[in-house]
Amino acid sequence: MVAPQALVAAFGEPGESDGYKVSGEYVFQSDKGEVFTLYDWKMTTLYDGENTLRPSDLWDLESPIQFNIGGNTSATAFKAWLQFQLAKKKR
Repeated sequence: MVAPQALVAAFGEPGESDGYKVSGEYVFQSDKGEVFTLYDWKMTTLYDGENTLRPSDLWDLESPIQFNIGGNTSATAFKAWLQFQLAKKKR
């Protein structure tokens, strides 16, 4: 759970994604070469016209929402790193 606006403040605007199920994503690579993708999933009008969130509304949210993490290995260390980066940006 993280506020989309906190991600934008820390890492800039999200990268483009499939424009259908995902409105934006961030791709991170660890020192070990592990790649993790952080993205919203089926949360906006891109996927469901009856959904109340347009992509721009989602990325303006200041309250936490659930994001998905894609990768080929455990995301435990990545989640800790992400929380640290977001807390550091708040200070």
